[in-house]
Amino acid sequence: MAQVYVSTRIVVADIVGESNALDKVADDILLRAKKNAAQHRLTGNYMDHLHVEVAGRGKDRLVVADGEGAIPIEFGHIVYKKSGGRRVTTGGTVVKRIPGLNIMRDTYAEIPRG
Repeated sequence: MAQVYVSTRIVVADIVGESNALDKVADDILLRAKKNAAQHRLTGNYMDHLHVEVAGRGKDRLVVADGEGAIPIEFGHIVYKKSGGRRVTTGGTVVKRIPGLNIMRDTYAEIPRG
């Protein structure tokens, strides 16, 4: 009779984390994210700050968007104006809500599962 140990998943994850397979998948996701960002205008700075980071004691890979405008580009933002018409970052009257482009979310949805 065969026996499966509780730590099997951890051992397998460690093996994969040390192989080039994880780097190839992360690079593929990075290219997809850059392709999705390129479909929008004014995302050049966003694309320049997309990169892969190694995390989790060197066993994990993260595709990260960490540019200055990454959060408003991904999730959207609100434009405010004071009564004098000057644009401000908070307070004032809401002029419009700019929806997020959801580049990373859409990229994640594209990844084949299996």
